[in-house]
Amino acid sequence: LYAIGREEESLRWRQRYYTTLGDTATANALERGLERGGARSAWLDAAEVLAARRGLSGYVEGSDVAELYALAGEVEKATDWLEFALDQRETSLTYIGVIPAFSSLHGHPRFKAIAGRVGVPLGSREELQ
Repeated sequence: LYAIGREEESLRWRQRYYTTLGDTATANALERGLERGGARSAWLDAAEVLAARRGLSGYVEGSDVAELYALAGEVEKATDWLEFALDQRETSLTYIGVIPAFSSLHGHPRFKAIAGRVGVPLGSREELQ
């Protein structure tokens, strides 16, 4: 939904996802952020909730936090969390080349380095064929 420009609907589905997982704090952060400042604020608030959880209650998927930061337009924080995910050897990194939230990062040198270390090709479909 995000990739086809239906960001608020994408946000609502993400909210349902966190609610289904029993993660009401992140679901509520999305709602509060949306009310406060729109989708960008919602993504940022949710990312901050997940990022804060890392030190408090154990492991957090770095790629999940990175995706939310990328959706919020926070490039450096997103790449910081992708580097954390790489250090943790998260298998989800094999998909970073096709996750729509990361498309805005494809030109960033740190993102390119992470993709290279994972072995993920970046570029348009035509370039990769």
